[in-house]
Amino acid sequence: MAQEFLLQKSQINDLPEKICYNLEKGGNMMERHITLFTDILPEEQERMRVCFHAREDIFRNGETIMEYSRSMNKIGLVLYGRAILYCCDEEGNEYMIDELKKDAVFGEPFLLPADSQHYYVTAEEETKVMFIDYDHVIKRCEKACHHHSQMVSNLLQMAAMQSRQQMERIYVLSRTTTKKNYWHI
Repeated sequence: MAQEFLLQKSQINDLPEKICYNLEKGGNMMERHITLFTDILPEEQERMRVCFHAREDIFRNGETIMEYSRSMNKIGLVLYGRAILYCCDEEGNEYMIDELKKDAVFGEPFLLPADSQHYYVTAEEETKVMFIDYDHVIKRCEKACHHHSQMVSNLLQMAAMQSRQQMERIYVLSRTTTKKNYWHI
């Protein structure tokens, strides 16, 4: 029988790789923490920063890092610090959607903002962010570098993981026992 040891989120935040071992298979890694630059060498990363016209900015606590629009202009990568993604509905109610820590990627392509809602990211402490133009990511240059393909693959995997995490949140919140405990039914 396969045994899996899953670490709680609080146990993995500081680990370089998020690991779920299947002990029956001799400890094969089933899941790992993917970042924008996973499997891309540091010198390739630097070339990509130049090619993509990436820019880095530092934001103080409380500063707005990005306001979402329908144009899908840029992708943000948290280099250090912590930020929060908020949603404000048409009635002015504000909701925390996600916490963004080191290596988190955010931007319009990951959220596809709705017309009736306003999304924005705010720094919760000093936070350094690298911005990359969305067009540079989805359109390869004439060099067709392998590391560009790897970055796109990483982005797709990260989007899939974010989708799965959202699905898990919805599942937990939709459970009958969760509703009973929350609504005191």
